[in-house]
Amino acid sequence: MGMERGPQGRHNYHIKHLHPKEYVVLETRRHWFSIIKHAGGLLPLAALALVVGIIMIFVPIENSWLKGSIILIPLLIGLAYIGWHIFDWTNDFFIITNQRVIFIDKTVGVQEQQSEAPMNKVHNVRIEFAGRIAQALDYGNLALDTAGLGILSFDTLPNPRSLREKILEVRRLVNQEALPVREERRLAVLRGKFGGLDDPNDKPMEAPYVTLQETGMDQFNILLPHRPQRQGETVIWHRHWVFLLRAELKLLGVFALVIIIWMLIGWATSRLVTPSDPYALADATSNPNALPDTINHIVSFVAIGVMLLLIPFFWYVYEDWRNDKYSLTHDRVLTVEKKPLGGREVVTETLFGRITDVSYTIKTPLAMMLNYGTVVVKTPGEATAFLFRDVPDPRAVQQEITTRLEAHRAREAAQWDNDIVDWLAVFAKYYTPGLAGSQAPTSPNLAASQAPTSPNLNNPDGVRRPNSDSFFDI
Repeated sequence: MGMERGPQGRHNYHIKHLHPKEYVVLETRRHWFSIIKHAGGLLPLAALALVVGIIMIFVPIENSWLKGSIILIPLLIGLAYIGWHIFDWTNDFFIITNQRVIFIDKTVGVQEQQSEAPMNKVHNVRIEFAGRIAQALDYGNLALDTAGLGILSFDTLPNPRSLREKILEVRRLVNQEALPVREERRLAVLRGKFGGLDDPNDKPMEAPYVTLQETGMDQFNILLPHRPQRQGETVIWHRHWVFLLRAELKLLGVFALVIIIWMLIGWATSRLVTPSDPYALADATSNPNALPDTINHIVSFVAIGVMLLLIPFFWYVYEDWRNDKYSLTHDRVLTVEKKPLGGREVVTETLFGRITDVSYTIKTPLAMMLNYGTVVVKTPGEATAFLFRDVPDPRAVQQEITTRLEAHRAREAAQWDNDIVDWLAVFAKYYTPGLAGSQAPTSPNLAASQAPTSPNLNNPDGVRRPNSDSFFDI
């Protein structure tokens, strides 16, 4: 079915970033039949090569090289095509860890995409067999019904029944391992609160915070940001430097084109006056070089003016690149895309609590070589997806966001537990008979309520009814 691992297999070549305390449980590739499915376009070529090969056996051709080429070339093309699909198949992985379900779709040197679902978000696992062949060869599609992420689908996986059982088993174990630890901590805090004991464990439930650090704030990285800029809990990414280089090279191309045109016009005007007819293009009383000189002066003026106008654009392109920022704080995600000189500015942000999924894509061979890509942060509703466009090392960026997201969720859970404990402590203090420190709730009208009262004309039956002015009035 696939390679199974345990806590000792924390490091794995096929997934470069693991969370703290995360380990790979199982990894597998797509079913081998996916090679045949994806290489199906080769069948007509293979059939044609076979027919041509059979025919050529009986065709008398004296040139054996020509005859061999006619037979071998289609076969070699077909073999190369199949070999490429086999190589591509070896780079796609379906991975189950104790925290996530991950699918890596990678074409070496072309593109890479990773999608995942946290294990605690998986509600249901559905499998589908496309037909009798799929049933016979035991491969199918697997769909995860998740909380907040929608349905994540993975196609042509081997042994889908076993994969479904493994996911459900890991999810069950994760819940079983997490529940006792949290319950023990709750009980310890409640014993201290209710017993009035000076329990050293009687302290707020804690959750991890991001380690404060300051890196990437040197002057060079501020002027030409190529590494993340970290200050406290805030981290900022910019687009990869290749996009600045690409934009500046376009301007340099225009700059060079102006110089080339300037030189060509200068060369052409020098040919206007020839030795055989030195005064053909000038008045007899004028300087024979007057017209060429005039043209050269005009062209030089225009060329220098254009080049001077281009210089501010080099700065504009640089500022436009540097102004685009993608950042994380302790509780939110922000993207800023800003044009220089007070131009258009788009700022989007969301709280960590609204994030449902974080994935990345690497789409081109150049992006694979230079290691940049786009990180997609999804929130409820497709229209609110946040794009960290073309950032360096998108795998590390995705890992950073995911780590902070898990820390944020842990803090929220701890805060929720602490709020419940505080509510119960207040209840125990005022409403639990015999508990140390308990006392009856006091009311400003308590003395007045004990004094003799006259009949109330508005309540002649004497039945006491709730008073809307007092929450504790009973």
